[in-house]
Amino acid sequence: MPDTFLLDTNMLSKFYDDRPDGCVDEATRRFRAHLEQAKDARFVICAVTIGEVEYGLESAPSDFPEQERRQVRSALQTFEIVYGISRNTAAPYYAQARARLFQRFAPRPVRRRRAKARHVEDLLESDGAKPLGIQENDLWIASVAMEYNMVLVTDDKLARITEVCPELRVENWLL
Repeated sequence: MPDTFLLDTNMLSKFYDDRPDGCVDEATRRFRAHLEQAKDARFVICAVTIGEVEYGLESAPSDFPEQERRQVRSALQTFEIVYGISRNTAAPYYAQARARLFQRFAPRPVRRRRAKARHVEDLLESDGAKPLGIQENDLWIASVAMEYNMVLVTDDKLARITEVCPELRVENWLL
């Protein structure tokens, strides 16, 4: 059975770039070569990707052409399958991955404070994902890929996530 590829947000512009090969950069040509090799595979996105794209459209300058907004939204509609964030995504995949990141990369004082926690609210991280060296949305997207055993195609540097989650399959088709 062919792989299913979960496209990260940063891959969508390459996926929909319909310019001739002579008019695109080398990274786009490499991406297309991978697409051709995987022509029998399934390509999907997740709800987090839609949120990131919609955020970009909503926060775009007011003079961003409406026709281009419609084209982007129309492109997103071509994906027949959009994976959501489920209870199963949250636990075990996201929770375990984030805990591994915390145990490996959180500053020592924060880990010591956590070790002495007596109440649930003491377990909450007030600093977010920044001290862990990750982007929160990247962790959610990676969690969806792990949950459904998909290959995550991204240009993001996910070294910390892949270090603590060796089961995550990641490919960068731009290199």
